[in-house]
Amino acid sequence: MSVYKLNQTFVIDFIIKTPEFIKEVWKAIQFTMYRTTSTKDLTTKQIDEVFDVLNKFLGENFSIHVPFPSMETMMLNQLDNEAMR
Repeated sequence: MSVYKLNQTFVIDFIIKTPEFIKEVWKAIQFTMYRTTSTKDLTTKQIDEVFDVLNKFLGENFSIHVPFPSMETMMLNQLDNEAMR
């Protein structure tokens, strides 16, 4: 049995939510889609497409949804943080 099957909550909380895990998944998706390892080589549209695949993967496999950062979401987050003070 794998660690994942034995302790799925641990895997989701401590591995999947790490920036390193997300970065490695992003790199794999990016390379598969565009055969490049640098985001500098991608257009804005391609970055959006890689993000959509990443977000779909996280949602379908781990019930995690992360909205793409935008000025609107950053401003809303800032307002939420200020309201909590």
